[in-house]
Amino acid sequence: MGFLLALALFVAVFLLLPTIFRTINSDDEARVPKVVYLSVGVLFAAFVLFNTLIIVPPGQTYVGVWFGTVQEQTYPQGMRFVNPMLSFDSMDVRQRDAEFKSASGQAVSDSDVTAVSRNNLPMTIDVTYLYTLNQKYAWWVYKNIGDDTIYYQNLIVRAAKTATRNATAEFTDEQAMTSKRVELSDKMAKDFEATLVQNMEERGLPKADAEQVFTVLPVMLSKILPPEAVITAISNKAAALQDLERQQTLTSIAQEVANRRAKEGSGVQKLFAELPKDVKPEQIAIVLRALAEKTRADAELKAVESGKVSSMIISGGNNPVAVTPTQ
Repeated sequence: MGFLLALALFVAVFLLLPTIFRTINSDDEARVPKVVYLSVGVLFAAFVLFNTLIIVPPGQTYVGVWFGTVQEQTYPQGMRFVNPMLSFDSMDVRQRDAEFKSASGQAVSDSDVTAVSRNNLPMTIDVTYLYTLNQKYAWWVYKNIGDDTIYYQNLIVRAAKTATRNATAEFTDEQAMTSKRVELSDKMAKDFEATLVQNMEERGLPKADAEQVFTVLPVMLSKILPPEAVITAISNKAAALQDLERQQTLTSIAQEVANRRAKEGSGVQKLFAELPKDVKPEQIAIVLRALAEKTRADAELKAVESGKVSSMIISGGNNPVAVTPTQ
């Protein structure tokens, strides 16, 4: 449009030159010098040349529009000579991303996505979809969907959310978080690409072409968690299992102590059963004291051997003796 206005202005000036020149010189017979026409012609040529040259910046491609009709071609980066009657819009052909972050598992903005696992748990998901637009089809995307901002919202975001929901629904929360996390990210990428292709097919683009419009890169799955209540329940369950294991260990130790004491009691009972009938109570007391001393001495010896103590006292008789084992 700007070129047409400037062109019309040049033509008007060129046609009005004689009138302007006669008015300035106050002479109805005055003629416009050839040098003036030549100067105007040079300016016009320079103007046209300037408008036939465009420079497409790196990472961009230009889509040409001829009086509202999108041209079925694109202009890659670099200096290009074009029809000066065309207007241009740029499209980004670098790697782009669609990033989604959910803090609560419930969608609250455009950057959130809600997904439910196979066992019906809402999942908190942080995921990034990476893609690149094929500049060969940039004109088709611009014509049928819109520019970078419009097709991102109307095509990319919707396809990514659909892929996230569909893929997550095929895995349980445990599989999604741990054992099949890689499989989930691969499924998201495949569903994302399939959804894009299906959408463009529905808009009239053949499948063979639709599969080439976007290059989909591996999905970056950074976080996937169940709701906070479920996380708390899992933590409580793990703590309860650990406490149960500790209680079972303590019970086992107590049972072993009880069994040992029962065996010791049986041994003492057997000992007394084999004693002569004429043994006096004082003699029995001496036997019991000796057994107790032996048990204590065995315990102290084990402590010394294990390095827990450095010496022991042998208290038998009237003169206890301190013993320090040699290394």
